[in-house]
Amino acid sequence: MEDIHLWKKAPYLSDDIKNTNFSPYIRTFFIKDAKACVLICPGGGYEFLSDILEGKEIAEWLNSKKISAAVLYYRVKPYAHPHALIDAKRAMRLLRHNAETFGFPKNKIGIMGFSAGGHVAGCVSTHFEEEKNPADNIDIEDSRPDFQILCYPVITTDMTYAHQNSILLLLGKDFENEEIAEYYSVEKQVSNDTPPAFIWHTAEDDCVPVQNSLEYAKRLAEHRIPTELHIYPFGKHGTALKNVPHTEKWSKDLESWLNDIILK
Repeated sequence: MEDIHLWKKAPYLSDDIKNTNFSPYIRTFFIKDAKACVLICPGGGYEFLSDILEGKEIAEWLNSKKISAAVLYYRVKPYAHPHALIDAKRAMRLLRHNAETFGFPKNKIGIMGFSAGGHVAGCVSTHFEEEKNPADNIDIEDSRPDFQILCYPVITTDMTYAHQNSILLLLGKDFENEEIAEYYSVEKQVSNDTPPAFIWHTAEDDCVPVQNSLEYAKRLAEHRIPTELHIYPFGKHGTALKNVPHTEKWSKDLESWLNDIILK
């Protein structure tokens, strides 16, 4: 396990933030002869990071399936957009740039996110434009994930179904800017190049409404993106790998999907 900072000096894009000491990084869980690698984005509502339940424990589970992992420590409150997205895109590029050294295939690097981390992962999966002003050779790499795994994700900025606190913290002073809000409404950004997806949610999630996953899956289907969607009838938000009724089997469903679609 090693921490790798994404930049020697991270770019800061908000003049009104006084504390700029945090440097985004990945905590690596690399294994030998890995079949793939997954960048994990923990949840926390863009306010904090649930880096154990939705980070370390997930990485260790992936390792048990012969998949390397890296937990992303991206910028949250007081940082608003676009910091989390540029952190995640940089992490994807860093992993791809060093894939041979890190010991996994360059063409099997996915992204996984939980709750607000699912929003980060969804944004990376729909916004993978080339870096216009590359700072180094890492920035030249492709930031598009080869696959995406979204767990009870925040998807929309439409306040009908949005997780309002996450979106408020994400957009910050641009909350009322419709163009920016649409840019971060993941379901509205799907294209024919969006990567294959595994998505799960519960029907009774009273934190992030299940409509977030349903609408995203609908848009993916419209673009014929290979997608597997699981809606479990019961279960609270944020269970991750907890052994609780109804949602405990999602990891087995994910393992089957990975073996059938991604790792074959």
